[in-house]
Amino acid sequence: MPSAAYASEPEFVEALIARGTTADYAREMGRYFHAVAFGQTRIMARGDLVSRWPIARRAVIYAHELAHISQARFMPKGNHIPIWLWEGHAEQPPPLSALHLNKAWSQARRERGSALTYDLAFVAVDWLVDRYGEERLRDYLRGYGDATSVKAAGEPVPLSWRPAFPIDYDDFVLEFRRYLNTTP
Repeated sequence: MPSAAYASEPEFVEALIARGTTADYAREMGRYFHAVAFGQTRIMARGDLVSRWPIARRAVIYAHELAHISQARFMPKGNHIPIWLWEGHAEQPPPLSALHLNKAWSQARRERGSALTYDLAFVAVDWLVDRYGEERLRDYLRGYGDATSVKAAGEPVPLSWRPAFPIDYDDFVLEFRRYLNTTP
């Protein structure tokens, strides 16, 4: 798997822009991301940060980004997946409906911290798998690339949600919130 480590935040941002990321989003990524999976083939990292970490921490970051590479290969046509599900799936072995869009995800990460936001996404995916099984999650991920978005709670949700999970998306959000409120 090709990867590149950049010596500084400006070099990282410049490389993201060269690969088609908008300048504003590339600058945000430079400030808040340690590494990023770029499409189906490459991991780009802030070498100035990652190289100072213990190998175990680097392995966690690269495993997370490799999960994104696998997702992109598994679902090449889509961008309709809620970001919490994308990230939670990458974290697998936040208020959730507000985390559909990249902008809301980024804001939650800044306000609540990356660890809490990613942990909540992991718990949501784990909750889905626990109730409906891994095969339903795989069905959802396989189908989202071919589906167009519909609205639920005012946010886009892939049409592939309902065939994969036997619960409406809005009901899932409510049940998951109840679960969070009753879990110690």
